[in-house]
Amino acid sequence: MAISEHLQRISDTLWELPPRYKDGMRVPARIYATDKLLAGMDETVLQQISNVACLPGITEAALCMPDGHFGYGFPIGGVAAMDVDQGGVISPGGIGFDIDCGMRLVRTNLTHDEVRPYLHRLREVFSEVLGRSPEDLGMHMVYELTDEVAVADAEFRAWGQDLPEVFAAAAEATINVMLRDLDGLEARECRRIELENADADMLLFDLLQELIYYKDAEGLLLRVPQVRISRADGGYRLTATAVGEAIDPQRHDLGVDVKAVTLHRYRLEQSDDGWSVYAILDI
Repeated sequence: MAISEHLQRISDTLWELPPRYKDGMRVPARIYATDKLLAGMDETVLQQISNVACLPGITEAALCMPDGHFGYGFPIGGVAAMDVDQGGVISPGGIGFDIDCGMRLVRTNLTHDEVRPYLHRLREVFSEVLGRSPEDLGMHMVYELTDEVAVADAEFRAWGQDLPEVFAAAAEATINVMLRDLDGLEARECRRIELENADADMLLFDLLQELIYYKDAEGLLLRVPQVRISRADGGYRLTATAVGEAIDPQRHDLGVDVKAVTLHRYRLEQSDDGWSVYAILDI
């Protein structure tokens, strides 16, 4: 982006948007970047980091690191500290809901003063009690693209400990058929998905069809890192936020075009280990 006239240079690697830049800003917004890195950032970084500076309870400044780029609410690389006594909030999804990023928000009745003496041992406790590091506590996307039955189609199996996990894994597998390198998909567009169905298997079917619809109707490839499922009127209700961007053959390592999810051999099953789904995609 062109360097905005509103940005004030503080040093060779620090820039600042003063609170007068946007109505509602409570503190300045600061970006750590060289001239070259700043020029490579998209315009949404300024909008998002200045939005962060408007949050209740924010202290000192809203900060954006040198890797700043478009995020879900915060820019990726955004940092902010909140004062709870000033109305500040904790939001584990402020930047986004990245796949397997290891975030969990757990509310307890413990106070900060009670916990503070033990903070240095938290990582040890995670390892001792759970046998794994905090990074391993995120959602696990487990799926595989197979060729057991389909000849002219694509197929996959996906697993999850519960319905939200298996739904997210199946969505990831579907997009992976169309895009070989998922890491190359940037979060430039966001779509909210709300679906209802009497049956869990057809609710998943509808979700996958929705992703194909966005690909066909708007030219978007969207990932679904987080799914929420609740019971509603004897059936199921799904809400999800899908993020991604427009298909760009110059940048994206495209696979095959998925036309639809088929019902041939389609099945969603529960076992003692959790949930699994098998699906064939028409390509």
